[in-house]
This record gives sequence, structure tokens and C-alpha cells, in this order.
Amino acid sequence: MLTDARQQMDDHVSGKRILHDNDRESLEKKIDVFARKLETMTAELDDREVEKILKREQLIAERTRERLARREKRKSIEEEL
Repeated sequence: MLTDARQQMDDHVSGKRILHDNDRESLEKKIDVFARKLETMTAELDDREVEKILKREQLIAERTRERLARREKRKSIEEEL
């Protein structure tokens, strides 16, 4: 994604494909976000960071299970009506 975004910016700079100001600003932000994300993904993680990631993933999984359970409950109530 970073490579694609950088290519789009190169195309803009070279005049190959000119972007509107809003699109260019958005692309610049994406490039920055993608670069920072890639940097964090390639860095060594310490135990505290690993624990933080695991807790976040557990929370996401729990919320997903709860949301699915609520959806199933609503579905069964609607079927009874």
C-alpha cells in the first residue's frame, strides 16, 4: 500500500496524473501513516508491547462475540413474531 501511494504521489509530481488538492493532502497523510505503521511492524516488540497487543485483540474478539450474540438474539425474537 505504501508503494502504491508513493507511486501515485510520484505520478502527481511528474505530471503524469495530477491530483486535486484534497486528494493530494489525503495521499500525503496516507503515505505518512503507512510508513509509520510499517516501521512499527518491523520493529522488535518488547514483552509489554506484546501483552498490550494481546489484550487489545482479546477485547476486540470479546466485543465481536457479544455483538454476534445480540444479533442472533434479535434474529430469534423477530422470527418468533
